[in-house]
Amino acid sequence: MLIHYKTYRIEAVEQETDRWRAAISRLDGQPIKVAIPPGEHMVVISSVDSLTGKAAIDLAKQSIDGGGMN
Repeated sequence: MLIHYKTYRIEAVEQETDRWRAAISRLDGQPIKVAIPPGEHMVVISSVDSLTGKAAIDLAKQSIDGGGMN
């Protein structure tokens, strides 16, 4: 499952059965600046497992909206 949200590309990735995470990248190809730990990354992988791809994407949207990445 792949979506575009604001200026980001979010892809749900199944790590194992019923263990989903989100891979977040910028649509313009620029690195993502994250607050904790401070740094820049081309792709940010969510750190929390979800039971579905949709749930992983929803958590990624909350991370984007919460201001933890720019």
